[in-house]
Amino acid sequence: MPILGRPSYRPSRIVATGDPNDWVELYNPGDKAIDLSTLFLTDDANNPTKGSFEAGTTIAPKSYKVLKFTDTWPGFKLGGDEEFAIFDDKGNLIASVDWDEGDSPVGASWARIPDITGAFKTVLPTPEAANQDKAPSTEPSVAPEFSGQDAGDGSEPSPEVGPEATQEAAQEATPSNGKLVINEVVAKGDPHDWVELYNGTDKDIDLSDYSLSDSISDTAKQVKFPKGTSIKAGEYKKFDLQDAPEWPDFKLSKDEEVGLFAPDGSLVDSVDWNDGDSPDGKSYGRLPDNPSQWGTLDTPTPGAKNQK
Repeated sequence: MPILGRPSYRPSRIVATGDPNDWVELYNPGDKAIDLSTLFLTDDANNPTKGSFEAGTTIAPKSYKVLKFTDTWPGFKLGGDEEFAIFDDKGNLIASVDWDEGDSPVGASWARIPDITGAFKTVLPTPEAANQDKAPSTEPSVAPEFSGQDAGDGSEPSPEVGPEATQEAAQEATPSNGKLVINEVVAKGDPHDWVELYNGTDKDIDLSDYSLSDSISDTAKQVKFPKGTSIKAGEYKKFDLQDAPEWPDFKLSKDEEVGLFAPDGSLVDSVDWNDGDSPDGKSYGRLPDNPSQWGTLDTPTPGAKNQK
């Protein structure tokens, strides 16, 4: 995700190979405490009520909160190639993030850089404190000390992969092997804004019953692709965003989000960006040397692999 909508609180950091526990960190930038006890958390967007917060669980204003996954809470573990999402009691997606194998190796976390607002990146864990753009230590990891609500004890640890090895392995990587993903967006297009998808599977995909939206949480804003729309295996495909009566009757703004939804309404992929991420003449896309991360690309490449 991984990423994410625009709630008043959002996932700030993930540790999927924690010692002794995996954990997720939330941040509340607001001026009021937030009651989490009416919300649900899950590692499967198709099962939004898989776990629940304990009664009385809150997050203080302008504060970080670590949710520690133990044997007793929340009833699931985090994996090396995983997703994490928070839903409200009406089934609306509040926030989500996903990561690939190697993004959160032993001794590292998958965190927003810059802190709170940025895209996710593999860095040194700093629980209950601002994220820092520091590479994980190569020394044996020591369990961090923090307070926070208990949760499940985590999945089987993913292979120990340092940032250098991850970077090297990603040099020839496609955006996401085996998945359909959003790969690039242009929010100040001329004449149109556009979104590019990449089909990382080995099969053509009929998109007729898939939907696109500029709101992750508002299901009423999901717009189906035109009938007969498809994307070939391994194809990068650009979709212009036009006003009615053309498709899809919404445009992108400078501080925005886009979600791709499956025929059953489940979230397939999403991306959000801030003012300045997609300026005139540039795009916001998956970085070619590390497709799990997003950044501003100087040269938009509609229908082709992203370039630095």
